[in-house]
Amino acid sequence: MLKFNYKLTVKERIKAKCPRHTRYNPERDGRGGIIGACTACYSLYDLLEARNKLDAAVREFVRRAGPWAVAREPRKKKPQPSAEPTALQPEEGRALTDVTNTRDGLPLAQLKNDRRMV
Repeated sequence: MLKFNYKLTVKERIKAKCPRHTRYNPERDGRGGIIGACTACYSLYDLLEARNKLDAAVREFVRRAGPWAVAREPRKKKPQPSAEPTALQPEEGRALTDVTNTRDGLPLAQLKNDRRMV
């Protein structure tokens, strides 16, 4: 029985070019585009080849491991508390807009008018 976990994450951003041959592109030109046995150009080409081989190996692994992989069940969500309506309901016989200031005992509309006049 073979049992193991596998998680591969590779995040590298590479932006490189040969200082002598700035127009050399290993994806487009390949190994034959290297001029004068330049070591920097060879390094760029080798880096591209290593990336291509890594991508191929990951694809091969996923292809072969696919039939044996067991899908995980999603996490169970915590139960949400029931949301009760929080709407303000006026008392019987009193309008919602008839709110008085407890300090002065005056309606708020009158207080606002008095403050404007001061």
